[in-house]
Amino acid sequence: MKQTSCKNPSHTRNWLLGGLGALAIAGVAAGVIYPSIAANAAANPPIPESAALSNWKENGADGRYVLQMLEGSAPTGVVTGKVLSDTQCTPDEQGINHCHNEISLPDGTTITVIDNHSMMVNRCLNPGDRLTLEQLETGWIVGTLANPSQG
Repeated sequence: MKQTSCKNPSHTRNWLLGGLGALAIAGVAAGVIYPSIAANAAANPPIPESAALSNWKENGADGRYVLQMLEGSAPTGVVTGKVLSDTQCTPDEQGINHCHNEISLPDGTTITVIDNHSMMVNRCLNPGDRLTLEQLETGWIVGTLANPSQG
């Protein structure tokens, strides 16, 4: 009599459940790892090509700040603005601060910018600071302290 191999259904089911379990664990691990990667990428935007910075730690050197527009419209031409606030300055994993600054403009409007910098290297913009502001490129302005030795 010819013997036929019989597949054990419980053995197949165990392999299938084990494989699905491994995929679920891998999915959870990717979900934990990926958001931190995505958040870090969002937290440290690429430096604008025209900014003349090699890294964000240089931002603020000699009182010159490359500022990312968050709210409002970038000024047209060169204007003087006054810093109204300095918030959300907790550093990220690379030690870069992403401070939010509200700045009043001469026309009465207010803009909000992000100052990506290392406060261990260059100071934050402080309320009361006066800056000369001009557009660098879309979404970016340059602010130069009226008196770089302030603070």
